[in-house]
Amino acid sequence: MKHKRLADAATKWVGLVVAGLGCFPLPSLAAQADAEIEKLETSYRFEANGTGQAIIHARWKVNTSAGRSKVGQFSIPYQSEFQDVQVKFFRTVKKNGETIEGDPTRVFERSVPVPDDVAVFTDSRLKGFVMPNVEAGDSVEYEAVIGYAKSLHGSDFWIIHRQQRSVPVASERVVLDLPADLKIAVHENSSLQHKTEERDGRRVEQWDLSNPEPASILDSHVETVFAVSTILT
Repeated sequence: MKHKRLADAATKWVGLVVAGLGCFPLPSLAAQADAEIEKLETSYRFEANGTGQAIIHARWKVNTSAGRSKVGQFSIPYQSEFQDVQVKFFRTVKKNGETIEGDPTRVFERSVPVPDDVAVFTDSRLKGFVMPNVEAGDSVEYEAVIGYAKSLHGSDFWIIHRQQRSVPVASERVVLDLPADLKIAVHENSSLQHKTEERDGRRVEQWDLSNPEPASILDSHVETVFAVSTILT
């Protein structure tokens, strides 16, 4: 695999990114840990023809009633023209160990809100679900798959993943799985250690991260884990 480092060019893709957990509208929490992420896993797998998927598995701990209101509902954005979203499961794990499974028929879909005075057509959609019977002390967990049925441009794809810093995170794992002989341009954060393995004709990179203290609301720094694209120029 040919890697072309492009730290300066990575910003070209920011406006084009349409998936990646770092871009998801996760609940915004106050500095105190009303809720925290116990486990967050995002696995990207793309093929040479530009199709692929991103699997997101998250488990949150609800510490206060304020946290309950913040993580009682999740919405996953996607572009309906070339993506689809499947919510595999969502559940509440009570503090006594009881598990309450969410009803998959209650998953809903809606358009991304736009101002009333703006005339615009968009295929941006939200797939949402409400966690069942959440109380302080419980955990909530879900898994969703974003499928890339086709590419926006030929067989090209591009993706940016940013580390989750707005809340305490005990464990965050990010996996990037690509064909080993695929020519790509990539920027990787050198300050974040990761491991790389080649097997069965694929190159798999994995980052294991954590964020014990949430970033200040005044901290505008964005920690990009990686930016990758098949567009080389």
